[in-house]
Amino acid sequence: MSGTTLPGPQVDIEVCLAIGTIEPGGVWDSGHWNYNTWNQTDTPLGDWSDVTCDVIVPLTLGSGTSPDGVVTRWEAQTCAFSLYGDLYDPRSGPYVGLLGPALPVRVRWKPTGTDDTVWRTTFLGQTTDDGFTYDPKTRRAAVSATDATAIFAAYDGVEQGSQGSGETAAARVTRIADMVGWPAARRDITAGGVALQATTLADAAWTLLLAVADTDLAVLWIDRAGNLAFRPEGKVKPSHTLAAIISCDPPPPDITAPTIAPVNIVGQQPTVTRNVVSISRQARDETDTPATATVRDEASVSRFLTHSYSRTDLLHVDDLWSTTVAQAVIMSSAWPSTSPAAVELSSRADPASSALLLTADPSLSVEVHDRGNVWECEPAGWQVTISPNEISGSLALLDVTVWFGTSWDGGGWDLARWGF
Repeated sequence: MSGTTLPGPQVDIEVCLAIGTIEPGGVWDSGHWNYNTWNQTDTPLGDWSDVTCDVIVPLTLGSGTSPDGVVTRWEAQTCAFSLYGDLYDPRSGPYVGLLGPALPVRVRWKPTGTDDTVWRTTFLGQTTDDGFTYDPKTRRAAVSATDATAIFAAYDGVEQGSQGSGETAAARVTRIADMVGWPAARRDITAGGVALQATTLADAAWTLLLAVADTDLAVLWIDRAGNLAFRPEGKVKPSHTLAAIISCDPPPPDITAPTIAPVNIVGQQPTVTRNVVSISRQARDETDTPATATVRDEASVSRFLTHSYSRTDLLHVDDLWSTTVAQAVIMSSAWPSTSPAAVELSSRADPASSALLLTADPSLSVEVHDRGNVWECEPAGWQVTISPNEISGSLALLDVTVWFGTSWDGGGWDLARWGF
């Protein structure tokens, strides 16, 4: 009797560490530890060394969002794996002085069985302070890394003269990136956004960036390739492009986008309820009294009790924007979503799942079909496990149906949607 073999990942995975500059020498020998070396891609100096064959599977990737922001706030991506061999002993191996905190880590992939030879980065970051440990008994090194969020969080800006009054949100993000010395080639910043108040830039760079994103209803994150990405007014002017259609039923015949199926649709999306929202900007000086915009959803209050949310620290100039922010918060969180909390995917069930799990990003969107129901969702994080025979994981979802189509796009924020 012949058996059936389930398909595997159908992708090649490469894991690299930035330890290659120790050979053939020259760059580090001068003693000034030129950090720009790590900002380069592959060069004849060998900036990246492929350590794939020494990785003990599984390798895991993760990311998520936090409810702390005005709207979706992205957290750092993570990567974890183990290495085997005396080569990775940080005290006696060939890479003494390089293995340890802030060691750059890169994971790339490309499809197999096709003419596509392009390597795509699915993680780029560096080990945490305690993210490289070696056990001489087992000859194993445990590696734990996060993306460049940590670099921006660690940079504490020096107070400057207050400037930048009236500059757009994207311009402020660019100026903060300049302050940190973030490479221009590793920025994906869309121009635009609301006008902001002046700032001294006297805070941690990531804190400054989050304040801009919260004010602008923007999407801010470090993307898969390690770029600082920013989409201004992200929840007012959706910029998503459809990444995939996920369905637990046979897809309708008119669907032409890639289909990932079958999947396990997990639960109903949890919601942080906010149904009485008050928003104001910062006061510019002691004589300035900002107007406060308060928006209530009485139907939500009647059903779920009062859940107040207030922000008085936003950076915009025009008080009218406070009303837009308050309305956006009410629309996204006064009522629970009916969309799935997550979908579970596996390359053994569908090889196309590999690409989706390795490329999911806030700039993409996912359409979910479940027995006639359709939701337009953005990724709200992922957990991915990579092994030789399977790439599997969970893709968390954030329902953004309310941001697309219907009367909401007209800016009227039709509260009748909730049954008034």
